[in-house]
This record gives sequence, C-alpha cells and structure tokens, in this order.
Amino acid sequence: MSDRSNCQRVDVEGAAAFDLGSSRYILVWGTRPSPCWEPDVRPIRMPNTYEVYLCERTDTVCIQVVGPYVGYLETHANAATSVTILGPGGSRKVPVVKAKIWGDVLAALPPTARTAWVGSPAADAAPVAGLAAAAPTPCEGVGTSATFSFEEAFMAAVHNAHPPGPNYPDRLLTFTVQEIGARFGGIAGVRHLFVRVRCTSG
Repeated sequence: MSDRSNCQRVDVEGAAAFDLGSSRYILVWGTRPSPCWEPDVRPIRMPNTYEVYLCERTDTVCIQVVGPYVGYLETHANAATSVTILGPGGSRKVPVVKAKIWGDVLAALPPTARTAWVGSPAADAAPVAGLAAAAPTPCEGVGTSATFSFEEAFMAAVHNAHPPGPNYPDRLLTFTVQEIGARFGGIAGVRHLFVRVRCTSG
C-alpha cells in the first residue's frame, strides 16, 4: 500500500454501483490534479452511504498533470436498490445494477474513466481477473516541461502512461507521440510545453 497523506473529501463526476455475486462494487470517477492523488471510497455510519477522498501519495514524485481517476470499494451485497455518495457539494443517489460479469461493470464507465481504469491500482486490485485486459482503449500519458524541454516532457508522459497487462522482464513497449503543444496564461500563469504519448505492446 502506498504512503498517503493530505486526504481531501471531493465531489465525484460520476458513480455506479453493481452487485456481482455476493459482492457490491461502488465505482467512482472524476478528475485529479496529478497521478499522485489516489481515490479512496469510504463508508460512513449511515447505511449504504459513502464519501470519496483524494489522498496525496508521499512516496513518489509526480508531474502536475490534471487527469482522470477511477476508484472502487468492494462491500457485501444487500437488499438496498441504491447507494448514496456524499460530497462537499451535496449527495448523489446511485441505483444498484445486477451484473453477471466484470465486463458489465467496465461497459458502464465513460471512455475517460475506462482509460483511467487501465493500469490503475483499482484494476490491479480487482478481484475478478480480466477487467483491465478487457478495456479496448490504449494507454496514454501526458507530460509537461516548464523549461520547454521535449525530453523532460516526453519522459514524464512515458512515466504517466500505464500500459495494461502484466509487466514481464522482456516486454517491449513502443511510445508514439500523439500531440506536442504549449499552454500559456490563466490565473496561475501557466507556461509549459506538453507532450501526449500513446503506447503499444509488442
């Protein structure tokens, strides 16, 4: 388990709940300020009610690149037909759907959330094999450089791209640049080069 601190309660952009066998899975997705922020779905004392936190990892260094996240919590299925997600901005009631296979769960995610799932800690911890591998979207990553160094931005993008599937010693990955650009302005005075890459295996 990663070393995490500085947890902040957040509103989610979307959520879904599935009963699969005797288990219930609460999935949430949204946007995080960098890959160092990991989602944490927590039950509270109210029945079938949950809160979502983003917790900052302190055991690694991350490039500040805004991107999507997906988190999930496994709990026991019960008779409730919906769950409630509480956030600072209010509550969200989510219907519970009966699922036959993990593919049903994956299909319910929007494209950005499905991409975020691939290679994420949530996918690695998924109790049913094959969920990550079932995602049709390729791995992508974005990196930036405040000094407008292509090499720095490219290597950051490679670091932020999480290829699906097992990582074995002789695995060969190819990273292709999809987009190069620069961002300027905004209240924060943004000024950096960005590189977007896509990776394939083999």
